[in-house]
Amino acid sequence: MSYYNTTNLNGADLKKSRGRAESQTEKILRFFLANPDRAFTPAEIDRAMDGYFLLTSIRRSMSDLTKSGDLIKTEEQGIGHFRAPNYKWTLNQTKHPKQLKLF
Repeated sequence: MSYYNTTNLNGADLKKSRGRAESQTEKILRFFLANPDRAFTPAEIDRAMDGYFLLTSIRRSMSDLTKSGDLIKTEEQGIGHFRAPNYKWTLNQTKHPKQLKLF
């Protein structure tokens, strides 16, 4: 996953910011892995994570996860912030097939 260094950080600050971006994207992917049969808007992810991340950062992570093939943008829409319609994303189950529960 990517950190977009738009503020020209370097050294330890850049490393720290890259680590946070990595962690955020991983948390979002884990959320989708835990909910493989559902689709979510970025606003729903924001609410599920109690506003821990900025909505624009959530959108960026979801975009990165879509580019990497982990998520799929659907045609389904839900209500986002400010009552605006937002598209929903779902886990790419071809890349992340469900595990069979044997017991």
